[in-house]
Amino acid sequence: DAISYDPARKEIWSWNHTGHSATAIDAATGKVNATVPLSGVAETGGIDGGRAFVNIEDKDAMDVIDTAKYEVVAHWPVAPAESPTGMAVDTTRHRIFVGGGPNLVMMDSASGKVVAHVPICTGTDGTAYDPSAKLVFVSCSDGKMTIARAASPDTLSVVQTLETARGARTVAVDPATHRVYVAAVS
Repeated sequence: DAISYDPARKEIWSWNHTGHSATAIDAATGKVNATVPLSGVAETGGIDGGRAFVNIEDKDAMDVIDTAKYEVVAHWPVAPAESPTGMAVDTTRHRIFVGGGPNLVMMDSASGKVVAHVPICTGTDGTAYDPSAKLVFVSCSDGKMTIARAASPDTLSVVQTLETARGARTVAVDPATHRVYVAAVS
């Protein structure tokens, strides 16, 4: 369903939705280093400090993978988020942002503790983070995007609900220009 890059290990991680697995691929050679079984339907993921995190949509949870051992080492609930889809990682402050159902949660990447949450738009799919602006963007199929500020490692607040195109659920941030992109069918 999505991919992430691990610069420390120079691996591309594929989050395999229907395969209930994650695949680590050597970025230089294209060789599959490992395929890791997951606890359910994989959605999207991120990487921080020797761990890969992947949303498990049908379990309202996240699987945590040790990237050196290629094995799941923890399962963390994401409540009050539900059916987690979008994820973004702040590797500086070690926070994971998960959009799911009616909420965006901010989690500690070391402990899995939900440290803050805010309500979001309806039909969430994508979550992106601009590290210098400390802004989280959650795009939803209802034609809205929730923008939240992570002012500190333990606070999260909604800044704006922005009108976008109906069905525009995929989101990306260019950290150099601070532009946010969403994809929609016209």
